[in-house]
Amino acid sequence: LGDAHPSLGGFLANLGRVHVARGDHGAAERVLREAWQRQQQSLPDDDWRRAATASVLGGVLLSRGADAEARSLLEYAAARLRDVGGRQGREAAANRERLGKLREKGEKGGPPHVERCGCRLRGQPALLDHD
Repeated sequence: LGDAHPSLGGFLANLGRVHVARGDHGAAERVLREAWQRQQQSLPDDDWRRAATASVLGGVLLSRGADAEARSLLEYAAARLRDVGGRQGREAAANRERLGKLREKGEKGGPPHVERCGCRLRGQPALLDHD
């Protein structure tokens, strides 16, 4: 595949998810930003895969304290992800959870230390989609 291949954005989005699962939110942010940029160039604005990448990136930014940018991406994703069967439906549910965390964070006045740094949270690795 060449550097301009349209599938590269999707591959990078999946790599970003791997970094999230490993708790490396710095690497996840870098890779997801590149995926997002590539998908903006190669996918239509209403493509759910583009919205899913925006949601995951928004979750990473939320965990790193960049709430305003996270909100923008999560709201973008919410307007495009649909509650249908399969992966898109799972992405829509995960985005709702992320938006809920953002709202909770705003009500509490900010995240506790463990949510900001990626430490263990409630006995689980601090993944973006944990309960």
